[in-house]
Amino acid sequence: MAPMGEGTARMHQTTVRFATDVWSELEGEARRLGVSAAQYVRDATLARLAYTAGQRGDPFFGESREQRADASTIWAQAALARDRARTVREDAHAVHALVSQSRDRRRAPARGRWIEDEVLRDE
Repeated sequence: MAPMGEGTARMHQTTVRFATDVWSELEGEARRLGVSAAQYVRDATLARLAYTAGQRGDPFFGESREQRADASTIWAQAALARDRARTVREDAHAVHALVSQSRDRRRAPARGRWIEDEVLRDE
């Protein structure tokens, strides 16, 4: 099933009345966007239809079960990716903490001097 508005040759014509100030704003906004006032109203109508369908949880304009399943799969993959990223971050923080701890031990003062590679001891 094709989404509404695509592939349909016939369109319904209607009259919509606007107050003068609203019409002026509509024309100005349409002009700024480079579309006609009629196209602006059509686009606004589609946006409102999509919004209310989404609020209800309805599929928008003939979305198929297959498309919904694909979207669910993508969301599941994204959740897995987020979990994996969280694990990698936690592992990186743990390694960083161990390296920092090791550095701190190697830089401990020995006989009044700071050393970097080995702790010098008298034998």
